[in-house]
Amino acid sequence: RAAVQAMIDAQTDFRGDIGFFTPGAYSIATTALTFNVANARYLGPPVRNPRRSTVTITDAIGDWSVEADNQEFGFLRFVPLTAQNTFTNTTGSDGVYFHDYWWDATGVATSTSTEFWRSVSAASDYLFERGIHQVDAAQGDAFTLVGAHRWVWRDCDFLVVGPTITQATWITFATTISASCVADTCRFFGAGGANALITNCVTGMTGAGIFKAQYCTVDGTAMPTAGNFETGFDATVGIELIENYLTGDATTEGGVLIKLT
Repeated sequence: RAAVQAMIDAQTDFRGDIGFFTPGAYSIATTALTFNVANARYLGPPVRNPRRSTVTITDAIGDWSVEADNQEFGFLRFVPLTAQNTFTNTTGSDGVYFHDYWWDATGVATSTSTEFWRSVSAASDYLFERGIHQVDAAQGDAFTLVGAHRWVWRDCDFLVVGPTITQATWITFATTISASCVADTCRFFGAGGANALITNCVTGMTGAGIFKAQYCTVDGTAMPTAGNFETGFDATVGIELIENYLTGDATTEGGVLIKLT
């Protein structure tokens, strides 16, 4: 932890410095990391798929804090600590970009408090691309968000592995107003048979602005009904569904268009 924090502290705001992680396994304990350099970049060696990342960063403390604008994280595998949030953010941390990353909770003890990202302050213009969020025990949401404005998930996987797991939800918009968030070409699926379930992919609340899901798919065996794609939104103004499909399974080939019940 001390070495990684020293690397962060040696950077300069707005210069676009790169904190490069050489291949290996890093464990962060004792004190949470503070990412507080604007326009800084934190990268591992480039890989074509997040599962091939040669850098593993294990969270042994929780609540790494993102506290500056326009930071980038890529080509990294994150292993969470049970009952802890891997990342949180503070006011003044807009424009953050994650890409080609893997949040791998495989083997982590079950807890509904295990989350990839739990925001504590409003933040705008976040982008998550080519990310994998994977659990093999019922964990908390990958994202619980307060005041999320213009957050986008693009080409991301949300994966439940195991035959007897029910993941309650993956993305939750908490009670502060959120606006214009998008899930684009994402996949929500189970890889453990008919009992690897997702209760709801997304949870919102009435009057939350607009959440739009477009061109997403949900594994046919991972959800009880297509109408369970979301819950909690004001169906008239809170959510838009554009060409999302519940995929085919052993009895229904070709997929079914997801629509609000």
